Amino acid sequence: MPRVNNNTTDNFEVVDTNVKKIHPSGQITLGKEFAGQFIQIEKLATGQILLTPVDVIPKHHDTFYTKEAKQQLAEYNKFEKTHTPKRTSMNNLRKKVAAKRNG
Repeated sequence: MPRVNNNTTDNFEVVDTNVKKIHPSGQITLGKEFAGQFIQIEKLATGQILLTPVDVIPKHHDTFYTKEAKQQLAEYNKFEKTHTPKRTSMNNLRKKVAAKRNG
């Protein structure tokens, strides 16, 4: 069994370590613990490979992660803290809608 000479890294605390042999096709198995997850693969200048679990955001959800969207959400959260929801009477609401339609 080869000796691995990397029990610590500069910025990370190692909580588990093991040795895997890379399959001739270039694949490795991480185990069921990571099944179905997306990972980011980074090859470092030192030759180390860093695998980081990530959440992938679909392109059509980009709008929700803009500065403007985050600001609007923060403003809404602030508004919500000072404006308690009130119970709505459906009968009164129907009357108001009907009155607006009838002019």
